[in-house]
Amino acid sequence: MTTDITRDNGATFSYDWKTNIWKFDVPYVVTTIAELASFSPDFLPMGLPATSRRGGERKDGQWDLSITHEGCVGTSAEKDTAELDYMTAEDPIETFEKFVELAKKYKAKFAPDNPDKLESWPKTISIDGGDKEKNPVYGTTHFRNPSPIWRVTLTRKTLSLSVLRALGKICTPMAANGQNPPELDDGANWLKSSVKASYKGNVWVIVIEFIGSGPGGFVRDIYGSTSGSGDIQDDDYTMGNEVGSNFGNS
Repeated sequence: MTTDITRDNGATFSYDWKTNIWKFDVPYVVTTIAELASFSPDFLPMGLPATSRRGGERKDGQWDLSITHEGCVGTSAEKDTAELDYMTAEDPIETFEKFVELAKKYKAKFAPDNPDKLESWPKTISIDGGDKEKNPVYGTTHFRNPSPIWRVTLTRKTLSLSVLRALGKICTPMAANGQNPPELDDGANWLKSSVKASYKGNVWVIVIEFIGSGPGGFVRDIYGSTSGSGDIQDDDYTMGNEVGSNFGNS
């Protein structure tokens, strides 16, 4: 270590229970700009590697340098957590589950050359023979469709491309830490919608999301599991150990 570099007081740490990752920010004082990049600390809190650095110039012309160390401590890095979110997506009103009844009740007008294409709603209507009143769905073209998201966060020492298996397909989401996704009603099903992996010091943090469909489910002919020939199979793929305890295996 360069003799002009001293470790300052005020180191801080944090621990993320969801990912099992420790993070330390250790302050130093260096003399030159070159040392901001070249300095390699001997002090490694809990043996964790340095992952980033930041700082600024002091009034005396020296530099504050804060080095971040992060990662998992020890040999056991695996950690699984689950989260459940509910959101709404904007879908065409024609896809509303009870659109036929809605169109009849509120006098929907359809395109002359396409009886299935909604053209407009009248501004006022008479319901059940009463006086004309403002049509509550006048101008409506879309509706908010509620949808659950099951998010699993995994911490692993290694990363395998098997994590991408069934991406964009109907499947049964994996459990995490003994917690299972909720069962969906009205024929709804789950789709593996996204995978994100980031390297944190000495481990991979993988976030996998599954999105729940509306009533009736995602269409199997579009999102169904496929064999090597591309034929649609009857059975849904179930997420298993390729992102569980055997995640690091090819």
